[in-house]
Amino acid sequence: MKHTTVLLQNGLKSIMDSFGIMQRECKDISDAYFKSGASATVSALASDTTPATVATKFTKANYTAGITLADNLNKFFQNQAVTTADYLATLDALKYGNATLATQLSVAVEEIGKRIYAMVQDCLSLVTQGRNLVEMYFDNEIGDIVSAFDADRIIPGSEMTRTDLSLAVTMLQEWEKFFTNTAVTQADYSSTVSRWLRLSLI
Repeated sequence: MKHTTVLLQNGLKSIMDSFGIMQRECKDISDAYFKSGASATVSALASDTTPATVATKFTKANYTAGITLADNLNKFFQNQAVTTADYLATLDALKYGNATLATQLSVAVEEIGKRIYAMVQDCLSLVTQGRNLVEMYFDNEIGDIVSAFDADRIIPGSEMTRTDLSLAVTMLQEWEKFFTNTAVTQADYSSTVSRWLRLSLI
């Protein structure tokens, strides 16, 4: 068991480090959009199919979908109700933008568009990583093995407690639900991230 718990713990530490960056970036993207004037510029575009960015090839609809995604990601971490949607489809649409625009609308619109695109890439990676870690947990029956441990008992071969592990696995399951159009159980996932960031310092 020792080898498996170390692998699982290290994988969880890594993904929580990424979540720590993600939760700040999604809020910053939304704030920048509404505070920089980009929202007014994008909203003024003629239709949903009107090109909005040069580098990322977003349409108006793509761009607003990216902001909606960022807003709901922030809600996911901050213990707020999220709007259920097929966000995997949103990720694919944003990854493969095909609008053509010769000149950027504004520096703010263009640069925030690039940040949205980077967020999309990170989300796709984190969905895959999360699935792999949850599969490792269940395929190796780690939950069954540690079920008799006290909540704050350190799991042999690791520095994580049963509570640390349970919170992380639950969050990863809800993370996948977020993207697959399934109702998400609302919780303070930011606290789970912070708990693991402290563990990462050990």
